[in-house]
Amino acid sequence: MKKRLSKKIIITLLILAAILVPAAIVYTKYPAVRSITERGYYRFLETYSRDALWQEQMDRIDQFPALNQTAGDEFRYAFTYLPVYDEMKKEYPLEEKAGDGDTMTRSLNLMEWFCSNTKYNGASFRNPFKAKNRYMNLMRYALKNTFSHSVNCADMAMGFSDCLLAVGICAMPVWLMNTNNCHVVVHVYLPEEERWVMLDPSFDAYLLDGAGKVLDLIEIRARTAKKEPLEIARYSLNGSQFFKENYLPFFVQSSLFEFGIWRGNAPELRESDCVWLEPEGFDVDTDTLTLISEEQFLAKPIPVPDLEAISP
Repeated sequence: MKKRLSKKIIITLLILAAILVPAAIVYTKYPAVRSITERGYYRFLETYSRDALWQEQMDRIDQFPALNQTAGDEFRYAFTYLPVYDEMKKEYPLEEKAGDGDTMTRSLNLMEWFCSNTKYNGASFRNPFKAKNRYMNLMRYALKNTFSHSVNCADMAMGFSDCLLAVGICAMPVWLMNTNNCHVVVHVYLPEEERWVMLDPSFDAYLLDGAGKVLDLIEIRARTAKKEPLEIARYSLNGSQFFKENYLPFFVQSSLFEFGIWRGNAPELRESDCVWLEPEGFDVDTDTLTLISEEQFLAKPIPVPDLEAISP
């Protein structure tokens, strides 16, 4: 009896091995197999939009409508022109796609090109930035590829920021955080107007007030807290209008509780902790978080000479 049972166990294990080992090889070798499909991700978004959890996070913003006004750490965003930007411009037509015109026009041109050549997938957690030559790795991984090479909002924001910096436009990824929500967008500095604006490369989007003014993140958060309208100026989810009616509450507004940014775009600064802009009156552990003020967050950047020299 025991011998017969052992034989059955051995046979069962051999059958499982015959199934699982090839499956593991396919899973490792072919990213499309282990990725959520595009249709599957859209089904996930539809389910997510019916979840009332986002409303709880909007309530937190209602409780803390203002952001911190007290300067903390001596923060200065350190823009640096990296040698890899020359490599990026050699391999990709960044300057051609940015074109001529003011900073906003060039930024929108470049975002349209970047978004039309990448696939966004918020459920993707494969990080091309972890590998050697991380900047070029994202571009080579994601650009002009299928949904099996889609990337999440953090990768989209980091990659697009580098494209802007490569053509002389000051930009930084910004993490929007709120309990269970996180979305990463890009703040772009417009020297002609001496102010920042928010661009979202995951959705090829930016936001306006009722008068047609392009908004920065502080303005977007304030209007959200005051229940003032926001207009989506442009929108594309992988070339479609899917989820547009839910984009603002589910991706942007419910994530606007606190903002996190790097100190700079150089590799050593990207690997350090973010500095944070927190809600006024919210109890924050200052032993673990470095805080900045709203004024510091919106301060005029001082680009290094190399970056300034190639600006139009």
